[in-house]
Amino acid sequence: MDVVGGTRLMAYDTMTTMMAKRTAKVANRLGLHARPAADFVRLANTFASHISVRKGRRVVNGKSIMGILTLAVAANQRVTIAAEGADATAAVHALVTLLTTNPEGPMTR
Repeated sequence: MDVVGGTRLMAYDTMTTMMAKRTAKVANRLGLHARPAADFVRLANTFASHISVRKGRRVVNGKSIMGILTLAVAANQRVTIAAEGADATAAVHALVTLLTTNPEGPMTR
């Protein structure tokens, strides 16, 4: 197992399948509501890897808008993103970056 930029990588077979996993805190002040969830799924679908998202004990397909919405992720909650496939590292990095940047401005109340 190698660690690259805080992402754990594990090789399953000789060079074709990689797995990456990382936990991130959701920065959007409204959490993963409809628009950020759609952005997440849109980005996830640009990767060939299988992507899953975990919140607590619940794990959903990261390429499913309904799956992401059923997690009901609020601001500042942590989710774990895992990807398995040839582009797993790039997928996890891009999705974590999306979750940890706040496109709707700072979280102030």
